[in-house]
Amino acid sequence: MADKNLHEIAEKDAVNDDVYYLKEDCVVDEEEDDTNDKDLDTDYVCWNKEFGSELLSLSVHPTFPEIAHVAVGSRDDKCLVVDFKSINGGSDSRETTLGPFSETVSSCAYSPDGSYLALGCMDGLFLIYNVRGEDYTQMCTVNGPTDGIEWISWLSDNSAVMFGGSGHTVFIWDAKSETTACVSTKDNNSCGKFCTYNGSSFAVLGGDDGHLSIARYTDGSVGNVTDVLLHGEVVTCLDCHDTVQLAMAGLYDGGLYFVELSKNTVTASFLEDHTDTVESVKFCSGGSLVMAVSIGHDGRVITWDCERMAKLHVVMLSERLTRVVWVPSTPVVAVSSLRGKLYAIKNGKVLSETRPHKSTVLDIVTLPCDDEFALLSVSEDGAMIM
Repeated sequence: MADKNLHEIAEKDAVNDDVYYLKEDCVVDEEEDDTNDKDLDTDYVCWNKEFGSELLSLSVHPTFPEIAHVAVGSRDDKCLVVDFKSINGGSDSRETTLGPFSETVSSCAYSPDGSYLALGCMDGLFLIYNVRGEDYTQMCTVNGPTDGIEWISWLSDNSAVMFGGSGHTVFIWDAKSETTACVSTKDNNSCGKFCTYNGSSFAVLGGDDGHLSIARYTDGSVGNVTDVLLHGEVVTCLDCHDTVQLAMAGLYDGGLYFVELSKNTVTASFLEDHTDTVESVKFCSGGSLVMAVSIGHDGRVITWDCERMAKLHVVMLSERLTRVVWVPSTPVVAVSSLRGKLYAIKNGKVLSETRPHKSTVLDIVTLPCDDEFALLSVSEDGAMIM
Protein backbone atom coordinates (compact mmCIF):
# COMPACT_ATOMS: atom_id res chain seq x y z
CA MET A 1 0.00 0.00 0.00
CA ALA A 2 2.92 2.35 0.66
CA ASP A 3 3.82 2.32 -3.05
CA LYS A 4 0.39 3.58 -4.17
CA ASN A 5 -0.52 7.21 -4.80
CA LEU A 6 -2.84 8.83 -2.26
CA HIS A 7 -5.68 9.30 -4.78
CA GLU A 8 -5.71 5.56 -5.50
CA ILE A 9 -6.51 4.58 -1.92
CA ALA A 10 -8.36 7.60 -0.50
CA GLU A 11 -10.78 10.35 -1.45
CA LYS A 12 -11.09 13.92 -0.17
CA ASP A 13 -13.81 15.07 2.18
CA ALA A 14 -16.44 17.13 0.39
CA VAL A 15 -15.99 20.10 2.74
CA ASN A 16 -12.46 19.91 4.15
CA ASP A 17 -9.73 19.38 1.55
CA ASP A 18 -7.25 18.39 4.25
CA VAL A 19 -9.30 15.34 5.29
CA TYR A 20 -9.13 12.04 3.38
CA TYR A 21 -11.13 8.82 3.72
CA LEU A 22 -9.89 5.37 2.71
CA LYS A 23 -11.81 3.90 -0.22
CA GLU A 24 -14.00 0.87 0.51
CA ASP A 25 -11.91 -1.44 -1.68
CA CYS A 26 -8.66 -0.44 0.03
CA VAL A 27 -7.12 -3.26 2.08
CA VAL A 28 -4.83 -2.24 4.93
CA ASP A 29 -1.95 -4.63 5.55
CA GLU A 30 -2.08 -5.34 9.29
CA GLU A 31 0.90 -7.69 9.35
CA GLU A 32 3.66 -6.71 11.72
CA ASP A 33 6.76 -5.08 10.34
CA ASP A 34 9.10 -7.91 9.43
CA THR A 35 12.22 -5.75 9.51
CA ASN A 36 12.63 -6.10 13.28
CA ASP A 37 15.12 -8.94 13.14
CA LYS A 38 16.91 -8.07 9.89
CA ASP A 39 19.78 -6.31 11.64
CA LEU A 40 20.08 -8.58 14.68
CA ASP A 41 23.68 -9.15 15.73
CA THR A 42 24.80 -12.27 17.60
CA ASP A 43 28.58 -11.78 17.40
CA TYR A 44 28.90 -10.99 21.12
CA VAL A 45 26.26 -13.48 22.33
CA CYS A 46 27.64 -16.39 24.36
CA TRP A 47 24.28 -17.69 25.69
CA ASN A 48 20.61 -17.00 25.08
CA LYS A 49 17.25 -18.51 25.87
CA GLU A 50 13.69 -17.75 24.78
CA PHE A 51 11.17 -17.80 27.64
CA GLY A 52 8.01 -17.09 25.67
CA SER A 53 6.89 -14.17 27.83
CA GLU A 54 7.95 -10.57 28.28
CA LEU A 55 10.79 -10.40 30.83
CA LEU A 56 10.75 -7.30 33.02
CA SER A 57 13.38 -7.26 35.76
CA LEU A 58 16.60 -8.97 36.82
CA SER A 59 18.41 -9.57 40.10
CA VAL A 60 21.71 -11.43 40.51
CA HIS A 61 22.48 -13.41 43.67
CA PRO A 62 25.24 -11.38 45.41
CA THR A 63 27.52 -14.42 45.81
CA PHE A 64 27.44 -15.23 42.07
CA PRO A 65 29.05 -17.44 40.75
CA GLU A 66 29.22 -19.41 44.04
CA ILE A 67 25.42 -19.43 44.00
CA ALA A 68 24.92 -18.80 40.28
CA HIS A 69 21.28 -17.71 40.47
CA VAL A 70 19.58 -14.91 38.55
CA ALA A 71 15.95 -14.05 39.32
CA VAL A 72 13.78 -12.67 36.53
CA GLY A 73 10.26 -11.28 36.83
CA SER A 74 7.93 -11.90 33.90
CA ARG A 75 4.65 -10.81 32.39
CA ASP A 76 3.20 -14.33 32.81
CA ASP A 77 2.83 -13.86 36.60
CA LYS A 78 5.96 -15.82 37.57
CA CYS A 79 9.47 -15.30 38.82
CA LEU A 80 12.03 -17.65 37.32
CA VAL A 81 15.29 -18.34 39.14
CA VAL A 82 17.81 -19.38 36.49
CA ASP A 83 20.70 -21.56 37.68
CA PHE A 84 23.70 -20.68 35.52
CA LYS A 85 25.73 -23.57 36.89
CA SER A 86 23.35 -25.84 35.01
CA ILE A 87 24.22 -24.24 31.68
CA ASN A 88 26.33 -26.57 29.59
CA GLY A 89 26.39 -24.98 26.17
CA GLY A 90 23.43 -24.21 23.96
CA SER A 91 20.38 -22.64 25.57
CA ASP A 92 19.75 -25.27 28.24
CA SER A 93 19.36 -24.13 31.83
CA ARG A 94 17.60 -25.23 34.99
CA GLU A 95 14.98 -22.89 36.44
CA THR A 96 13.05 -22.76 39.68
CA THR A 97 9.58 -21.30 39.18
CA LEU A 98 8.09 -19.11 41.90
CA GLY A 99 4.37 -18.66 41.26
CA PRO A 100 2.27 -18.27 39.24
CA PHE A 101 0.68 -15.39 41.10
CA SER A 102 -2.42 -13.35 40.25
CA GLU A 103 -0.54 -10.64 38.37
CA THR A 104 2.70 -9.73 36.60
CA VAL A 105 5.92 -10.02 38.64
CA SER A 106 7.24 -6.54 37.87
CA SER A 107 10.14 -6.36 40.35
CA CYS A 108 12.58 -8.75 42.01
CA ALA A 109 15.56 -8.09 44.27
CA TYR A 110 17.93 -10.24 46.31
CA SER A 111 18.99 -8.83 49.66
CA PRO A 112 22.65 -7.69 49.72
CA ASP A 113 23.76 -10.87 51.51
CA GLY A 114 21.55 -13.17 49.43
CA SER A 115 19.48 -14.41 52.39
CA TYR A 116 16.21 -13.18 50.90
CA LEU A 117 14.56 -12.71 47.54
CA ALA A 118 11.83 -10.05 47.36
CA LEU A 119 9.17 -10.05 44.64
CA GLY A 120 6.69 -7.32 43.74
CA CYS A 121 3.55 -7.85 41.65
CA MET A 122 1.31 -5.45 39.75
CA ASP A 123 -1.67 -6.18 42.00
CA GLY A 124 0.31 -4.92 45.02
CA LEU A 125 1.30 -8.34 46.37
CA PHE A 126 4.79 -8.33 47.93
CA LEU A 127 6.53 -11.62 48.77
CA ILE A 128 9.67 -12.51 50.69
CA TYR A 129 11.45 -15.81 50.06
CA ASN A 130 14.07 -17.26 52.39
CA VAL A 131 17.07 -18.39 50.33
CA ARG A 132 19.16 -21.29 51.61
CA GLY A 133 21.49 -22.54 48.90
CA GLU A 134 19.27 -23.99 46.17
CA ASP A 135 16.08 -23.77 48.25
CA TYR A 136 13.54 -20.93 48.12
CA THR A 137 10.91 -20.93 50.87
CA GLN A 138 8.14 -18.35 50.99
CA MET A 139 8.20 -16.78 54.45
CA CYS A 140 5.75 -13.87 54.25
CA THR A 141 3.46 -11.80 52.05
CA VAL A 142 2.38 -8.16 52.32
CA ASN A 143 -0.56 -6.48 50.61
CA GLY A 144 1.16 -3.39 49.28
CA PRO A 145 0.06 -0.54 47.00
CA THR A 146 -3.08 -1.41 45.05
CA ASP A 147 -1.75 0.33 41.95
CA GLY A 148 1.10 -2.18 41.76
CA ILE A 149 4.73 -2.51 42.81
CA GLU A 150 7.21 -1.03 40.37
CA TRP A 151 10.44 -0.94 42.38
CA ILE A 152 12.19 -2.58 45.36
CA SER A 153 15.19 -1.28 47.34
CA TRP A 154 17.06 -3.03 50.18
CA LEU A 155 19.13 -1.48 52.96
CA SER A 156 22.79 -2.43 52.66
CA ASP A 157 22.72 -4.29 56.01
CA ASN A 158 19.78 -6.51 54.90
CA SER A 159 17.66 -5.31 57.82
CA ALA A 160 14.78 -3.85 55.80
CA VAL A 161 13.42 -3.51 52.28
CA MET A 162 11.32 -0.72 50.76
CA PHE A 163 8.87 -1.09 47.88
CA GLY A 164 6.33 1.04 46.09
CA GLY A 165 4.46 1.84 42.92
CA SER A 166 3.01 5.13 41.78
CA GLY A 167 0.76 5.94 44.74
CA HIS A 168 1.07 8.12 47.84
CA THR A 169 2.18 5.28 50.15
CA VAL A 170 5.48 3.42 50.23
CA PHE A 171 5.95 0.28 52.34
CA ILE A 172 8.95 -0.90 54.40
CA TRP A 173 9.26 -4.51 55.56
CA ASP A 174 11.57 -5.06 58.56
CA ALA A 175 13.43 -8.37 58.39
CA LYS A 176 14.11 -8.64 62.14
CA SER A 177 10.59 -8.03 63.42
CA GLU A 178 8.85 -9.16 60.21
CA THR A 179 6.59 -6.10 60.46
CA THR A 180 5.62 -3.45 57.92
CA ALA A 181 5.80 0.34 58.19
CA CYS A 182 4.49 2.95 55.76
CA VAL A 183 5.78 6.25 54.40
CA SER A 184 3.01 8.61 53.28
CA THR A 185 3.78 11.50 50.94
CA LYS A 186 1.86 14.38 49.38
CA ASP A 187 2.28 13.19 45.80
CA ASN A 188 2.55 9.93 43.91
CA ASN A 189 5.94 8.23 44.12
CA SER A 190 7.45 7.07 40.86
CA CYS A 191 10.78 5.75 42.21
CA GLY A 192 12.65 5.20 45.47
CA LYS A 193 15.95 4.32 47.10
CA PHE A 194 16.73 2.99 50.60
CA CYS A 195 20.17 4.01 51.93
CA THR A 196 22.26 4.04 55.12
CA TYR A 197 24.96 6.53 56.21
CA ASN A 198 26.84 6.31 59.52
CA GLY A 199 24.17 4.08 61.04
CA SER A 200 21.23 6.26 59.94
CA SER A 201 18.81 4.97 57.31
CA PHE A 202 16.85 7.11 54.87
CA ALA A 203 13.98 6.52 52.46
CA VAL A 204 14.44 8.77 49.41
CA LEU A 205 11.41 8.99 47.11
CA GLY A 206 10.87 10.67 43.76
CA GLY A 207 7.47 12.26 43.22
CA ASP A 208 5.22 13.08 40.30
CA ASP A 209 5.16 16.79 41.16
CA GLY A 210 8.92 17.30 41.12
CA HIS A 211 9.72 16.69 44.80
CA LEU A 212 12.19 14.42 46.52
CA SER A 213 10.64 13.17 49.77
CA ILE A 214 13.17 12.12 52.43
CA ALA A 215 12.32 10.27 55.65
CA ARG A 216 14.52 8.77 58.37
CA TYR A 217 13.91 5.10 59.22
CA THR A 218 14.86 3.57 62.59
CA ASP A 219 14.04 0.05 63.84
CA GLY A 220 10.65 -0.19 62.19
CA SER A 221 9.64 3.45 62.70
CA VAL A 222 9.40 6.18 60.08
CA GLY A 223 10.25 9.77 60.99
CA ASN A 224 8.90 13.00 59.55
CA VAL A 225 8.94 13.41 55.77
CA THR A 226 10.94 16.34 54.36
CA ASP A 227 10.21 17.56 50.83
CA VAL A 228 12.94 18.97 48.60
CA LEU A 229 11.48 20.85 45.63
CA LEU A 230 13.23 20.29 42.31
CA HIS A 231 10.72 21.62 39.78
CA GLY A 232 7.23 20.71 38.67
CA GLU A 233 7.95 17.64 36.55
CA VAL A 234 7.78 13.93 37.26
CA VAL A 235 10.90 12.45 38.86
CA THR A 236 11.50 9.47 36.57
CA CYS A 237 14.59 7.95 38.22
CA LEU A 238 16.95 8.41 41.16
CA ASP A 239 19.97 6.89 42.83
CA CYS A 240 21.89 7.46 46.07
CA HIS A 241 25.65 7.11 46.50
CA ASP A 242 26.86 4.24 48.69
CA THR A 243 29.03 6.32 51.05
CA VAL A 244 28.58 10.02 50.21
CA GLN A 245 25.23 11.49 51.30
CA LEU A 246 24.26 12.47 47.79
CA ALA A 247 21.18 11.71 45.69
CA MET A 248 20.79 12.14 41.94
CA ALA A 249 17.38 12.56 40.30
CA GLY A 250 16.35 12.62 36.64
CA LEU A 251 13.11 14.22 35.47
CA TYR A 252 10.59 13.71 32.69
CA ASP A 253 11.54 16.94 30.91
CA GLY A 254 15.28 16.17 30.93
CA GLY A 255 16.18 18.03 34.12
CA LEU A 256 18.87 16.57 36.38
CA TYR A 257 19.41 17.37 40.07
CA PHE A 258 21.93 16.51 42.79
CA VAL A 259 20.64 16.70 46.37
CA GLU A 260 22.76 16.68 49.55
CA LEU A 261 20.90 14.34 51.90
CA SER A 262 22.58 15.59 55.09
CA LYS A 263 21.10 19.07 54.50
CA ASN A 264 18.11 18.22 52.28
CA THR A 265 19.20 20.84 49.77
CA VAL A 266 19.84 20.94 46.02
CA THR A 267 23.59 21.23 45.42
CA ALA A 268 23.50 21.39 41.61
CA SER A 269 20.99 21.32 38.77
CA PHE A 270 21.42 20.76 35.04
CA LEU A 271 18.33 21.64 33.04
CA GLU A 272 19.59 21.66 29.44
CA ASP A 273 22.10 18.83 29.17
CA HIS A 274 19.37 16.28 28.43
CA THR A 275 16.74 17.38 25.92
CA ASP A 276 14.27 14.59 26.66
CA THR A 277 13.25 12.33 29.56
CA VAL A 278 16.08 11.13 31.80
CA GLU A 279 15.42 7.40 31.94
CA SER A 280 18.12 6.12 34.31
CA VAL A 281 20.86 7.47 36.61
CA LYS A 282 23.57 5.50 38.43
CA PHE A 283 26.42 6.34 40.79
CA CYS A 284 29.72 4.51 40.33
CA SER A 285 30.66 2.43 43.39
CA GLY A 286 34.15 1.81 44.66
CA GLY A 287 36.07 4.31 42.54
CA SER A 288 38.49 6.98 43.74
CA LEU A 289 36.24 9.68 42.26
CA VAL A 290 32.56 10.26 43.02
CA MET A 291 31.15 9.67 39.55
CA ALA A 292 27.71 9.13 38.07
CA VAL A 293 26.08 8.54 34.71
CA SER A 294 22.75 9.62 33.25
CA ILE A 295 20.98 8.42 30.10
CA GLY A 296 17.86 9.63 28.37
CA HIS A 297 15.40 9.31 25.55
CA ASP A 298 17.53 11.90 23.73
CA GLY A 299 20.22 9.24 23.22
CA ARG A 300 22.75 11.01 25.42
CA VAL A 301 25.05 9.21 27.84
CA ILE A 302 26.56 11.77 30.22
CA THR A 303 29.25 10.93 32.77
CA TRP A 304 29.46 13.29 35.76
CA ASP A 305 32.22 14.30 38.17
CA CYS A 306 30.13 14.70 41.32
CA GLU A 307 32.91 16.37 43.31
CA ARG A 308 33.25 19.29 40.87
CA MET A 309 29.62 18.97 39.70
CA ALA A 310 30.73 18.99 36.08
CA LYS A 311 30.36 16.85 32.98
CA LEU A 312 33.23 14.50 32.20
CA HIS A 313 32.01 13.01 28.91
CA VAL A 314 28.99 13.17 26.62
CA VAL A 315 28.23 10.41 24.11
CA MET A 316 25.47 10.91 21.55
CA LEU A 317 23.71 7.73 20.44
CA SER A 318 20.96 7.59 17.82
CA GLU A 319 18.71 5.57 20.14
CA ARG A 320 16.17 6.14 22.88
CA LEU A 321 17.95 4.63 25.89
CA THR A 322 16.38 2.52 28.64
CA ARG A 323 18.91 1.23 31.22
CA VAL A 324 22.49 1.81 32.35
CA VAL A 325 24.86 -0.07 34.69
CA TRP A 326 28.49 0.42 35.69
CA VAL A 327 30.83 -2.51 35.15
CA PRO A 328 32.27 -3.04 38.68
CA SER A 329 35.70 -1.53 39.41
CA THR A 330 35.98 0.00 35.93
CA PRO A 331 35.08 3.29 34.20
CA VAL A 332 32.94 1.31 31.73
CA VAL A 333 29.16 1.65 31.50
CA ALA A 334 26.75 -0.63 29.65
CA VAL A 335 23.67 0.94 28.09
CA SER A 336 20.52 -0.52 26.51
CA SER A 337 18.00 0.92 24.09
CA LEU A 338 14.39 0.90 22.97
CA ARG A 339 15.34 -0.96 19.77
CA GLY A 340 17.11 -3.82 21.52
CA LYS A 341 20.67 -2.53 21.23
CA LEU A 342 23.45 -2.74 23.83
CA TYR A 343 26.49 -0.47 24.10
CA ALA A 344 29.74 -0.54 26.09
CA ILE A 345 31.16 2.95 26.71
CA LYS A 346 34.43 4.03 28.35
CA ASN A 347 35.68 7.58 28.91
CA GLY A 348 33.35 9.05 26.31
CA LYS A 349 34.01 6.46 23.61
CA VAL A 350 31.84 3.59 22.38
CA LEU A 351 33.89 0.41 22.80
CA SER A 352 31.32 -1.88 21.21
CA GLU A 353 27.68 -2.08 20.20
CA THR A 354 25.34 -4.88 19.23
CA ARG A 355 21.63 -5.53 18.68
CA PRO A 356 20.83 -8.99 20.09
CA HIS A 357 17.18 -8.22 20.97
CA LYS A 358 14.24 -7.70 18.63
CA SER A 359 12.57 -5.11 20.86
CA THR A 360 12.96 -2.91 23.95
CA VAL A 361 15.55 -3.98 26.53
CA LEU A 362 13.85 -3.71 29.94
CA ASP A 363 16.72 -4.56 32.29
CA ILE A 364 20.46 -5.26 32.29
CA VAL A 365 22.88 -6.56 34.94
CA THR A 366 26.55 -7.50 35.06
CA LEU A 367 27.75 -11.01 35.91
CA PRO A 368 31.27 -11.81 37.20
CA CYS A 369 32.86 -14.31 34.83
CA ASP A 370 36.42 -15.41 35.71
CA ASP A 371 38.54 -12.24 35.45
CA GLU A 372 36.00 -10.26 33.43
CA PHE A 373 32.29 -9.45 33.37
CA ALA A 374 29.40 -10.52 31.19
CA LEU A 375 26.28 -8.48 30.50
CA LEU A 376 22.89 -10.14 30.95
CA SER A 377 19.82 -8.53 29.38
CA VAL A 378 16.07 -9.20 29.16
CA SER A 379 13.57 -7.75 26.76
CA GLU A 380 9.99 -7.43 25.62
CA ASP A 381 10.86 -10.13 23.06
CA GLY A 382 10.97 -12.76 25.84
CA ALA A 383 14.69 -13.49 25.46
CA MET A 384 17.40 -13.56 28.10
CA ILE A 385 20.81 -12.98 26.50
CA MET A 386 24.37 -13.03 27.84
